[in-house]
Amino acid sequence: MKKTGVGSVSHTDETIKELRADRQFAIEYLKSALEELDDPDNRAAGLLALRDVAEAYGGLGMVAAQAGISREALYRSLSPKGNPTLKTLLAVLKSVGMRLSVEPEGHAHVLGAVDDVPAKFYKYRPMNTPKLAERVEKIVLRNEIFFAPPSSFNDPFDLKPAFSLDAAPELQREYYLRLSKKFQPHLSDMQHNEEADSVMAKSLDAENIAGTIEIIQFMHAHSLTRVGVFCVSTKSDDILMWSHYADSHRGVCLEFDGMAPLMAHAQKVTYSQKRAPINPQADDSMAIMEKSMLTKSVHWTYESEWRLLRYIEGPGAVQFRPPNLTGIILGALASRDTLDMVRKWVAKRSRPLAIYRATTSGQDFELQIAPDNRP
Repeated sequence: MKKTGVGSVSHTDETIKELRADRQFAIEYLKSALEELDDPDNRAAGLLALRDVAEAYGGLGMVAAQAGISREALYRSLSPKGNPTLKTLLAVLKSVGMRLSVEPEGHAHVLGAVDDVPAKFYKYRPMNTPKLAERVEKIVLRNEIFFAPPSSFNDPFDLKPAFSLDAAPELQREYYLRLSKKFQPHLSDMQHNEEADSVMAKSLDAENIAGTIEIIQFMHAHSLTRVGVFCVSTKSDDILMWSHYADSHRGVCLEFDGMAPLMAHAQKVTYSQKRAPINPQADDSMAIMEKSMLTKSVHWTYESEWRLLRYIEGPGAVQFRPPNLTGIILGALASRDTLDMVRKWVAKRSRPLAIYRATTSGQDFELQIAPDNRP
C-alpha cells in the first residue's frame, strides 16, 4: 500500500496494520493528521487518522484509559464531527512515544520523541524451576508475556494508596452532585441538588468521613482484581535487580524495544518519601491513576520501573509481535545448562534474538553486559 497523506488514506484495517509495522510512517501520519485539524475541509479526515493511530498502538481502550475517558467517548471525539480535548490528543501522541511541541505561528503541531522514553526496557526473570523456565520460554518462543495480579507484588504499599476527603466545600458539592447524576439518572435536576445538599450536611462528620474512606478503600481493593500489571526496568546491569528478580544472577534479563508498539503505553513509576493521598473530590482521573498505580516509596528507586497496565481483561497472558523482543541477557552466575537452554530457544525463534552475558568487573562493583561469544 502506498504511503500518502491522511486525506487520501481510507480508514481501513490495512492502514492500521501499516501503521503498526512502520512507526516512522505513523509519526508522519500523525503530523499530517494534526495539520488537517486546522482545515475545515479536511478536519474529518484528520480525526479519523488520529483514530487509526489509536487503534494501531494499543487500541481505543488503552488510549482512552490514558486520556481519562471512556472508550466510547474517545471513539466519538475521534469521529468526523468530534471535538477532542488536548488531553485526548496528548494520549494519542503518547501511544507512539511522541509529544506535542509549542512553536511560533507557522510551525505549530511539531512532533518530537518523548524526552524520557528509554530505547530499551528490561524484564528480569529467574529460571531455577521448570515452571519459571517455562515462563521465559513462552516469552522467547511464543511471544507471550504475563500481566501479574497486584496481589502477587512484594511491596505491601504497592497499589494501596491512602485516601482523603479533605476538599473545599464547592468541590465536595460538585463531586456529590456528579455522583448523584451518575448513579441516579432518573432524578430531576432539583432532586440531584437536594441529594448533594443532603450529603454535604453530613460530610464534615468525622465518623461519616471515616466510614466513607473505608468504603472507598474496599472498592479500590476490589477494582484491583480486574487489573494486570507488567513491570519492566530501564536498567539491565543493576546488581540488586539481578539479585532480587533473577535468582541471584543465575537467571536471565529480557530486552524489549522501548519504541515498539508493545511498550508504547508503558508508564513511568515515580518514587516518593510520603504517600500522596487520593482525593476523589479534587483529583482528576489521571492524578488518581498516577497515585494509585504509579507511585512507590523511594526505597524502590533502584528499580527504575515502568509499567504496562491492563484494565479490562486483567491479569493473564498477552501476545506481542516478535520484533518487540530484541535480546536476552544471561546472569553473571548463569549455568551452562541455562546457556544451552537459551541458545536452543533462540535457534527455534522466528526472529533473530541477540544473546548477551553479564560479567563482573575486575576493578569496580559493577556488571558489564556484552555479546556472549562462548563456544
